[in-house]
Amino acid sequence: MRGRFSNLKIRYDVIGAIILVAGLLGALCIFLGADDFVDPAGADLEESRKYLHVLESYGGKASAVAQEIMLWFAGLWHGKNLAFTIAVLAIVVSFWFFFVDYFSDADDDSERGKPRLPGKPRHH
Repeated sequence: MRGRFSNLKIRYDVIGAIILVAGLLGALCIFLGADDFVDPAGADLEESRKYLHVLESYGGKASAVAQEIMLWFAGLWHGKNLAFTIAVLAIVVSFWFFFVDYFSDADDDSERGKPRLPGKPRHH
């Protein structure tokens, strides 16, 4: 493939930059337009001592900890927490592309799969 983005490293940089910019802009839009998430149905129930005691008596401490983790994870996908979640995911995915780009051996798609001549180094 010859053209503007024929170099594999350039494509990884462009894809990483697009993901980073789009993710951060999307997170900013969500943050500015969203309210803090409040769960009206179960907010008091999970915080009550009686509920925690019953949960621990049936399932032990592991059950109570698992319930807290599930509530925390469910809270990541609502309101302003969603904006932070999207920002972190965009940063992680874009840096993965930058990481692959940095440690990639092939400079061009045309070099992939072709045998190298002995003593002939690849261009970096």
